[in-house]
Amino acid sequence: MPQIGHQSFWRSRRQFPGRMLDLKESFPVRQPHKSHAESHHQCHGGDHHVDTEPYSELVLRQAREDSREQRQRYVERLADIRQQRQEALAMKREKKEAKEQRDRAKKEELTQKLQEVGGLWKTPSEIDRQLLSLQSGQRVKALQTQLTFRRQKRRSFRNLQKKKGRETQRLQRKGRRHKVVSSRAVPNTPAPDKPEDLIGKRVQHLIEEFDGSSKWYYGIITGLKKACFLLDDMEKDELRIVPLDPVFIVGRRVDHRFCREADGEEFWYTGTVTGHDADTGLSTIAYDFEDGDVDDDDDDDKNSNVFEEPVIEDYKNGDVRILL
Repeated sequence: MPQIGHQSFWRSRRQFPGRMLDLKESFPVRQPHKSHAESHHQCHGGDHHVDTEPYSELVLRQAREDSREQRQRYVERLADIRQQRQEALAMKREKKEAKEQRDRAKKEELTQKLQEVGGLWKTPSEIDRQLLSLQSGQRVKALQTQLTFRRQKRRSFRNLQKKKGRETQRLQRKGRRHKVVSSRAVPNTPAPDKPEDLIGKRVQHLIEEFDGSSKWYYGIITGLKKACFLLDDMEKDELRIVPLDPVFIVGRRVDHRFCREADGEEFWYTGTVTGHDADTGLSTIAYDFEDGDVDDDDDDDKNSNVFEEPVIEDYKNGDVRILL
């Protein structure tokens, strides 16, 4: 799993211009004691010679101490930046998980209410039959439950279309569950052990159409649902993991997993693949670091969020997920 290296220490030294300008004021040098004869000689126009060796040594010593201090500040600042970044990512994950949990709870509650009134009413005759079977006080609540479920389903489908914009995501799934199955072992592709390993993988789906025919669609797995048992369907060879082509990955948004050496904690960074070197096998990624992470004005810092990483290899190992 890739590690993030330290930036150059000497680059941080440029953040402290003019640090050594006031050394003489901060550290006044005591002049050697002069005898009466030397003072009398100087007062009468004799040659004046002052030994500057003690002052030079003082400047060099202070420069060495200041260099160590600046390096220590740089190391502490870099650690603070990484800690803040990890805390921000953890907070985002917690918010996302909390929202998903609330959405699941709402859907489960709505599904339970729908089951209590006989499930989803699909035809006018079924609506009339179900209403006649209910008491007058229950009919309004039953109709509200039916409308709320349909409204929620329509909103979810519309948001999915807007986000993905792919032909496979525009297919409505009515009355039947599409057969979306996983692939057998394919060279140069990940070998998933659990459903979560399929997230972020480019796949080829065999979709059963409404007329009974089947057609292959390309897509990217962005999440899991209870109705899809992907690992159970792998043996049917109706979903295939497509080998990752460097031409395909360039320009894509990805999540990249890293591991912190200190405690082994794993965290994900999001970025865009901007290039690929076929000779070295390394891909260039521009990560979405926050603006406050890097505040230097040096030319090197303009690309401080750009790194070269083995994206293809990390994708095979499950450390890279394709987003778009």
